[in-house]
Amino acid sequence: MLNAIVSSDLSLVFSDFGKAVVYRVVESSVDAASLVVEEELTDVDVLAMPGHVDEQRLDVADGQSRSGLMELVIRLSELPEDCPSLTDRVVMEGEEYSIVDFRFEQALGVVQLTVRRR
Repeated sequence: MLNAIVSSDLSLVFSDFGKAVVYRVVESSVDAASLVVEEELTDVDVLAMPGHVDEQRLDVADGQSRSGLMELVIRLSELPEDCPSLTDRVVMEGEEYSIVDFRFEQALGVVQLTVRRR
């Protein structure tokens, strides 16, 4: 019963606050002859709940450059198998973010991603 209530509440939160994003699966391979790294990208549309954004100044260009860390929560059921991975990316509102950390919340069926603007 409790799982049904939590699942129902979580669905409501995602429908109210969720944002359409692209989860980009990145598979890299190296051409041994030319030593060129090639990436194969697979995009998956998912619904994510954006969280806190932490803007950090970088010590380049006299502090004019910024790198934003952001938290995103995504349902595990929406992700491809064997995801997330630190090589994957998230695209939101035309900006691409690298995954720098993730934490599973198995009881809720979600994963919390920490991403950095590329």
